[in-house]
Order: sequence, then structure tokens, then C-alpha cells
Amino acid sequence: MLNPLKNKINTFYKVTTLVVTLLLTACNSSISLLNNKSDNSDPTKIGLLLPYGSKIRGDEQLAISLENSARLAANDLGYGKVQLLVYATEGKPKIASLAAKKAVQDGAEIILGPLRSDVATAAARAVVNKNINVLTFSNNSSISGKNLFLLGTTFDNISNRLAGFSRKSGAKEWLLIYPRTKEGEIAKKTVIEAAAKNNITILGSVSFDLTAESIVEAVPEIADLMESTQSDSIMLTSNSAGALPLLGQLLPEKGVDPKLVQYIGLGRWDVSKETLRLPGLQGGWFALPNPTLASKFSSRYKTIFNQTPHPLASLAYDGVAIIGSLRLRGKNMSSKNLKQKFGFLGVNGLIRFADDGSNERALSIATIKKNKVKVIDPALKSFLP
Repeated sequence: MLNPLKNKINTFYKVTTLVVTLLLTACNSSISLLNNKSDNSDPTKIGLLLPYGSKIRGDEQLAISLENSARLAANDLGYGKVQLLVYATEGKPKIASLAAKKAVQDGAEIILGPLRSDVATAAARAVVNKNINVLTFSNNSSISGKNLFLLGTTFDNISNRLAGFSRKSGAKEWLLIYPRTKEGEIAKKTVIEAAAKNNITILGSVSFDLTAESIVEAVPEIADLMESTQSDSIMLTSNSAGALPLLGQLLPEKGVDPKLVQYIGLGRWDVSKETLRLPGLQGGWFALPNPTLASKFSSRYKTIFNQTPHPLASLAYDGVAIIGSLRLRGKNMSSKNLKQKFGFLGVNGLIRFADDGSNERALSIATIKKNKVKVIDPALKSFLP
């Protein structure tokens, strides 16, 4: 299934003069993404693997949003720089494996996508012997390596950013609160590792099943542990789709006062107005990409496609922009070039790939004041020392 909205990009540029302010950083230079100067070489072909045909709720719309973003980035690079070859994965590893092989047969020099970790792993394995790299939208650090690179913001990245800021701010004794789920266990592990790196002591932890009853039952246990340990901070790994709404409401009611205890969140707290109104999150800390760049992308997307982009849509733009940066400088899609230490700048801010295929994103630290997001520690503007 191909995206019925893709032609809107070209139509938009015919009727609107658009100045693109986003720059893509590569090495010591900045390259404008709107560069319609053509060259005589063939375009770099990108195999774009998307969850079209998936039975998982929301995947079809997500696939459309990812493709829209990828086409927007390709258009910004200029005519003839990159060519997107779109393949449906149905959200299945076997289909993704076949799609990746077909993309390479069709001339793809690199794969962008798939979405989930098991599907991405299958796609990467299918083309590893062809020396083709895969930039997946996943944020699961356990799958990266060899020819598989992560575009998603990882728990490791967020945990280290928050722990570093927390240490500098004097909040060095945490309670760790997490759900007993696969994601919760991964989050727990990354928080513990980040705390150790940043000389933060975790004085205790409380876990719960992801049910309303279990979350409610955990609240007095958390309050009692907070009082007995005298921890100065509480790290919540849950997001707005999980336990965060209940915890953010009930913990202050049970005496865990956000004026006395520093609330810290591993998830994004800016995803809904309801979350921003939670009493426990007022004055709390969470990490997010450069909000100025993200806002510009969202605004452009809405103007062109008449809809709000999916929260993950910008990853597709970043992926195409990274590939385009290398293409514009005459570089191939090798692992060495992808791992350049200066990184790249896309619509989520700076990103650079680590040797193990995971990534480091430059994240801002924000707080919530009077139900509104306020950045208190901006993201890095350069990875240079």
C-alpha cells in the first residue's frame, strides 16, 4: 500500500514559498536541507520498510505518518538526491526479511525502518552479508550492533541525561518506581546503570503490575519507603499510557509532596494536557528533544498534510536527512560514515551513532510549571568538546 498523501508535498511547494531553516550538521559543516541543485549522479536509493498491512492497532496510520515524513525530508534534500523504495512489512519479521532482500535487489544502498525490534532484527540479518546497513525506528538497545543502528531515543540516553542533570542539581538519592513488565525491567536496568555512572544512590525501589488495582496498592508502599529512606528524589519510569496518571495524582495525596521531593520521569510528560495537569509532576524533571526544532517540524507537517504527525514520525525525517547528508558530501552508507563523531542534526536535534549501533541524542531537560512545559537545561548544540 502506498501513501495517498505523498503528492501533497510537491503541490505544497508549487503554491507556497517555503524557507527551510533546519540544517543538517555533518562534520564541521552545515548543509541546507532545501537544496534543489541537481547533480548528474543517480539518486541514493533507500529501502523504506513500514508496517503497512499490520494487524496491530494504529500501525497503518503510523506507517503513513512515517512515509510522509520521509518524503518531506527527501523533498527538502532536492530533486534527484535520494529515492524512496517503499515496502510493507505487515509488522512481521519474515515479511520484513523478504522486503529487505527485495529492497537490496532493487538497488537500495541502505534500509530505513522497520519499526519494532523483532522485525528490525530480521531485516538486518537478511542483508548483513550484503554489507547493507539498517536504520531502525526502534529504541531497543539490546538489538543494535553489526549493521543495525537505532534512530529511536533509548532509555539509556534518557537515563544518563537525567542522572547527569540530577547529580549537578544535588538530587543524588533516588527511589526507583517501575512496572513489572518487559519494558519496565529494561527501564529499571538502564536507570540503575545511569545512576551508578553518575554517583547517584538508589535507596530503594517499588514495582507493581500494570493494573489500576496494583498501582493503587503500591502508592502507600512508595510513601512509606520515601519516609523511611528520606530519599530526595523519586524516579518514575512509567509514561502517560501506563501508570503515570495514577502515580502523579495519588502520590502527592499520600504525602509525597513535589515541593519537598524531586519527581523525575523517564517518559515524555508533554504528550497530553491531562499529564501536564497532574499535581505530582509540577516542578518535576523529564527529558525531551530540542522543542524548538520539534515544533517547527510539527508545524510544517500539519501545514502540508493537514494532520498532526505521529510522535515517531520525525524519526523517518531524521533517517532520510542523515542519509542525505552523507550523499551530499559524496559519502557512502558505510558504518564508518554513519558513526562520524560530530553526528547529525535533524528535526529532533543532534544525534550520533555509537560503535555498538545505539545512539546518543542531545536532549533538553524540562519541568512543568503551572501546567506548562519549560526548558531548564537546553540540549547540546554540538557534540564537540
